[in-house]
Amino acid sequence: MPTLLQTHRVIRFDLTSHGLTGVDPSGNYTNERAVSLLERLADRLELETFHLAGTSIGGMVAYKYAAANPERVLSLALINSGGLKNPARGPDDRYQMAWWFDGLAYYTPKSIVANILRGVAGDPQNISDDVVDQWYRFNMRDGQREAEIERNRQFTVGRTTEELNVITAPTLLMWGEANSNLPLSQVDEFKKRLVNAPISTKTYDGVGHNVTYENPKESVRDYLEFLCSVSMEKNDPSRASCG
Repeated sequence: MPTLLQTHRVIRFDLTSHGLTGVDPSGNYTNERAVSLLERLADRLELETFHLAGTSIGGMVAYKYAAANPERVLSLALINSGGLKNPARGPDDRYQMAWWFDGLAYYTPKSIVANILRGVAGDPQNISDDVVDQWYRFNMRDGQREAEIERNRQFTVGRTTEELNVITAPTLLMWGEANSNLPLSQVDEFKKRLVNAPISTKTYDGVGHNVTYENPKESVRDYLEFLCSVSMEKNDPSRASCG
């Protein structure tokens, strides 16, 4: 973040059931609701056009927003993005939640959070104790665990292919080559569907699902290079920050 702030205005926010945002009073944790909240946030902040980046489930929300609002998105960065159908889920693409899953709302030891974060990392040592502690404290906020369980219960990927097909914004795919959660092969699957978007790709050896935690310096440098290439093409005022 300090690197990005040297040259760009940065707006970041947590999805509902995540981080500092917390519970959605509507009880609606669908993708449609997430995109609607992003649309309203952009309107409230009077953002006419902007670059959009999302990681994991945030990547899915980002590309769905870009598909619905092409006139506002200057570029799109998808970092280990969710959104492709997963054979581990059922025929309607919903999570097959284990019988004990609801119990996490009542008992969630920090060790479980550590195992989740480090279990999808290329090198578990790249996920510090401070990161684990932060995620644990966020998850222990009032109602947060119940909200995240409900998000999983309501989850479907939706019209992935149709949405990716209509995106025209220059798109950067950033992926950890050691991502056991979303394998590297999904990069090619995204490319096949992004038929109308100029595509750039950056992959990271030994990095898992959390690129921004595991390899922050290289990934932010790659992202800034991508922004500069887009800004030069679009005659964006932020091109002045490009060396």
